[in-house]
Amino acid sequence: MFIEYILLEKVTGLKEKSYFRGHKAFIKRYRYKSKIFIALVFVIFLLNKLSVFNCLGFIGSDEAKLIIKDFEKYYLYNEVFQNKKYIEIKNKLLEKRFATKSGIYDLIIEAKELADDNLTELRYVNFFQGRFTHLFNKKVNISRKRPKKNIVYIKLNNFGENAAYKFAKTLEKEKITDCLVLDLRGNNMGSYIEAIQIADDLLPEGSVIAQIECSSSKHLYCSNPFYYSFNTIYVLVDKESGYCTEIVALALKENLKEKVIIVGNKTMAMEVGSILKEYNNKIGISIAHFNWHIEGKSAADLGDYVLNYNDIEFKTSKDGISLKEIIKFAE
Repeated sequence: MFIEYILLEKVTGLKEKSYFRGHKAFIKRYRYKSKIFIALVFVIFLLNKLSVFNCLGFIGSDEAKLIIKDFEKYYLYNEVFQNKKYIEIKNKLLEKRFATKSGIYDLIIEAKELADDNLTELRYVNFFQGRFTHLFNKKVNISRKRPKKNIVYIKLNNFGENAAYKFAKTLEKEKITDCLVLDLRGNNMGSYIEAIQIADDLLPEGSVIAQIECSSSKHLYCSNPFYYSFNTIYVLVDKESGYCTEIVALALKENLKEKVIIVGNKTMAMEVGSILKEYNNKIGISIAHFNWHIEGKSAADLGDYVLNYNDIEFKTSKDGISLKEIIKFAE
């Protein structure tokens, strides 16, 4: 409309300054409001994209319901969900439009105390905790060495996502069947599924890897036909080796017997394993999820097989390597 009046002015020669000043003011106000609207949309986008609202410690009720649903689905000690105090905290948490991360934390702590559970852990990031980092998971790193032509040394830092795939690729690339040194020291994180798959890669068909017992189900895992065979497997463990390491080490020892030599210190002896759940709102929960054993033997029994560095004989094996050499190149 403003353009039409400009054309009219040129044709008729009319100059109604006051009229055009009004329209110019209108256009100016319109542009100003448009800029405010665009800025507001941009701010809302940033708040959503950067999860600033979540960083301040708040989460929507739908997100809170999802987290609690997962916790109750996977928690090993599900009898605590019938406790009146737990139900009261849960209902108060969900009755509001927005929940808080600290509220979720209080609920998990209450469940842990009722179950006498020392394994479950909840972490969350808020605005005051600095830059975002992975709450639990570390990137899976596999390092390998070839101390001798017929020996492969592999160190696995955790059993996180794709650990089994990377492990199998490493074995396939090395193409060695004489001796494997598997260094699992300090490895206390990850998924039991990844651990079971790694054990599967080293065990002949039909070997019992582990029995997993959750709150409402039981699972038996046995090895499939394809596997990498070694004359000798050395497994290095220490006091920071957790349940995933213990599953692999005990499964190998129970099935391969003398072919497997476990060296180091007694492990963490974790008979209860956990499952990790992480959410976009910067909350992560490591949930006590299952008991495990291998033909009746558990993490406590693994200690009977561990040869301490101070007690072992440094003699050369049939593979041409001494335990002393293993310790040296594994450092």
